[in-house]
Amino acid sequence: MSVIYQLHSTNDLREWNSFFRKGATSLKIDPHFVNTTPALLLSHDKPILGVQAYSSLADVLSYLKAAPSFIHGKDIDIALCFKSAPKELCVDETSKDVVKWNSMVDDFFIQAAEVVQQVKEDFDITLTFVLDGDGKPCDCKANRWLPWISVWIVKDEFSLQCYNSTEGFCKRFTILNDPDTSDWAAMATQANHYGKFGSGNHPLQLWEPDSQAQIANFVNGYVTGQAKGVPSGGGLAFAINVDIPMFDTFTSRTLTGVNARGFNVVVEDGDPTGPLRATDPKLVYDSPNELTLQYWISITAIKRKLTMSPFTSLQVGLPEEDEVEALGGIDPPYEPRNPRNEYRENILEHLGDLPVASTSLQEVGELSFIFVSVGGKVYGASKRSDELAFTNFRLIGLGSSVHASSLDSTLLLVTEGNHCYNSHIHNTRAFPLVCDPKTAREDACEYALDYSVGTAENWSLWLEQQPDAVLTPCNEFILHGTFSGGQNPSGALFPLDAKSQAEGKVGVMVAHEPYPLFVESKCGTPYVGDTGIVVSAFASFVVTDRFVGQDDGGRGEFDHFVRVLKILVGVVLGLVGYWLSYLYRRKRTQEARQAKVSTYFPESQREEHERDGGALLLREL
Repeated sequence: MSVIYQLHSTNDLREWNSFFRKGATSLKIDPHFVNTTPALLLSHDKPILGVQAYSSLADVLSYLKAAPSFIHGKDIDIALCFKSAPKELCVDETSKDVVKWNSMVDDFFIQAAEVVQQVKEDFDITLTFVLDGDGKPCDCKANRWLPWISVWIVKDEFSLQCYNSTEGFCKRFTILNDPDTSDWAAMATQANHYGKFGSGNHPLQLWEPDSQAQIANFVNGYVTGQAKGVPSGGGLAFAINVDIPMFDTFTSRTLTGVNARGFNVVVEDGDPTGPLRATDPKLVYDSPNELTLQYWISITAIKRKLTMSPFTSLQVGLPEEDEVEALGGIDPPYEPRNPRNEYRENILEHLGDLPVASTSLQEVGELSFIFVSVGGKVYGASKRSDELAFTNFRLIGLGSSVHASSLDSTLLLVTEGNHCYNSHIHNTRAFPLVCDPKTAREDACEYALDYSVGTAENWSLWLEQQPDAVLTPCNEFILHGTFSGGQNPSGALFPLDAKSQAEGKVGVMVAHEPYPLFVESKCGTPYVGDTGIVVSAFASFVVTDRFVGQDDGGRGEFDHFVRVLKILVGVVLGLVGYWLSYLYRRKRTQEARQAKVSTYFPESQREEHERDGGALLLREL
């Protein structure tokens, strides 16, 4: 069974490095036609010209021609969901707008074909473009942009013709791509078996659920159909707007064992309103396969062992009561969380005498980090061991709760209440874009749980060198995103298997109180009604120092050497060809001169003119 995802409305190219590092290989962009601009702009909603600078299809090709190393050797597919094509398309082919739109798409098709070949030769990337939106190949477009295939959506008469047909233009509609409002249960029956798509090799694509309960229902329906022998295509692909780790945690109660992408379990099913409510969790790393979960029930401190095999099994030990000292001094819920006394004055000096909601201090080798939530905003600072105090406090985002932890040289920060940058509303709007920083109070997303992972050195460099930046999913130093919803998160890192470590990945586990509302969240909704302590876990790539700063395309040393060698060989061959051509032309010129000498000069004077011609040739060479 294969349950995967496609990232939707990935129109801000500043985020591409980040989601490719997180493992994305399938995405959808929205080339938007505006008849007053010379390019197809990437925006789901109508672009706001003069206010926002947008990426274009040309920028997509430029990015791919200098593809970063972390997508070398991969299969990448990009769906082109064309927006706002001229209404008279296929009605009036002579319309100025129709001529312009067709020309723009045709030009991109020709250039894209060259890039597909180039990235295969240079980077072993298998790049596929898929038609979607206003570019679907029907009516007057039936034979345009061959051999690109297309998605199929139950939308109009043309679509209905192709559900079971592979004749004529229908043969290009090869990917089922229906919304979550369609009757997927009916399509999954033995009688329907997803039409012709059930017998195909492409995943069945479903857009755009973003609640954990919805996703679980669709997965269960797909698995049930498979178990009954219903032809089910090449897997089930969720078209998502949320961050990849959120999809990993949202599917992990349904996808278990070898199919699991992470963990998401309720460990302590407490009383959500009464005195036995489980609160203030804390995770402590013990060994590669074991962590300790600590939390409070009223005034009683509890701890439980978590034994795991990522991500196939997670066993929760029996609860044990213990003294606060034995639990590492965790704060009971009735005491405010304060930083170490020696840094309290340090915080007051730089952030003022505002109520401190949450603080977290973490030491990683020679580096120390402090994170503070004050007035709904999160500040961070770093220092080296020979420095007495933190001096570079700076705003890094929004939030009401912070917790930092580390493993070896990697630092994790988890927060509650930041802006969730990747969501349906935030991905699709024309302004502001995903990568634009959001620091106003009204930008805060209540109960959104965020992670930020990077090497301690990268954290320190970012805090020192980019004082005006905040954490977004587009950060080149630190991977950042929203993984779930809840309260009071506490995180821990743990090592994964050798293969994952070789790929630069680390395990992220977060214990938190559950999402407290019974309404949909614009950031992606976890299961509502959970009580107690929820443990979520997923794998995260760690950005290493070699990716910091200006990216040269991310090529490995050998790839870079081969590319430089090709250029040098080309230059040398060009020079040799020019030299041979020059000699040939000079020889012909000399022969012509000698012919004239034979015609106009007596034999006694020819030798003198030949010497002069030879000397002239040598001087010019």
